[in-house]
Amino acid sequence: MTKKEKLLTPQNDFIFKKIFAKEENKDMLKEFLEEVLEIKIYKLDAVEEAQMDKTLEENKGSRIDIQSEVNDNIVINIEMQISNEHNITSRSAFSVSGLLHNNLNKGQDYADAKISIVICILSFNIFKDGDYIVSASLRRDDTHKQVSDKIKIYYIQLPKFIKQKDKKRKKLAQWLYFISQEDKEELEMAVKENVKIAEAQKQYEELISDEGIQYQIFMREKTKADIKLAKNAAYKKGQEKGRKEERNKALKEKETIAKKLLKENVPIETISKATNLSKEDIEKLKNS
Repeated sequence: MTKKEKLLTPQNDFIFKKIFAKEENKDMLKEFLEEVLEIKIYKLDAVEEAQMDKTLEENKGSRIDIQSEVNDNIVINIEMQISNEHNITSRSAFSVSGLLHNNLNKGQDYADAKISIVICILSFNIFKDGDYIVSASLRRDDTHKQVSDKIKIYYIQLPKFIKQKDKKRKKLAQWLYFISQEDKEELEMAVKENVKIAEAQKQYEELISDEGIQYQIFMREKTKADIKLAKNAAYKKGQEKGRKEERNKALKEKETIAKKLLKENVPIETISKATNLSKEDIEKLKNS
């Protein structure tokens, strides 16, 4: 599936939020989270579509797709990523640490901080080995024993999931077939067997049939691409400016050495070999 095709699946953060961040679809998000985390959720609050803060974006702030509070002691961010920017592990570490910090109230004991979890749903693989769903936490290097249970990251690699075809975690597999929209046969089976999947699929099909929604999605992507191009151009311009300043600095240093050697009546040919300045340039320095 190409990137353009993925833009019109629930792998796209815009579509994902339109379905899972709706208050009336809370039961869908609840079931999905229960299957990923393998816990029973008895309370799910503050389900919301988080708005990206422009200041945060400029300062490498983590994009939040859906933020939710679970069982009073767990805070979760679900983040979608279609393009592999080769920074997802660093980015998710930044995200989970920010989540922990933001949810620690002033004066609150660190031991009472809420468990912070980031779930990254990826349209690409980042680990060659292991399962399609990989969890990471803070552990000791020598014994691998857990140091703290306050942070955890889940990486769900959709291409690896489609290839492995998980038969053990059936409900999780159903949701991932829905999100990926790649295995139509398995998706049809999931729709028949799970009423929540059926409703999610119905809403999804209604969304992508809306030309207004399609326009918003592609305009968002165009804006992202334009911003990326502008940043790259600015970076290259800055690099060229830096190189020019270095060249000017090196030239001035060579001219300073040449002037000193001219005062010592060193032959111009010798100075040229020592500084790599042309004889003509050295003549100009001598006359000036």
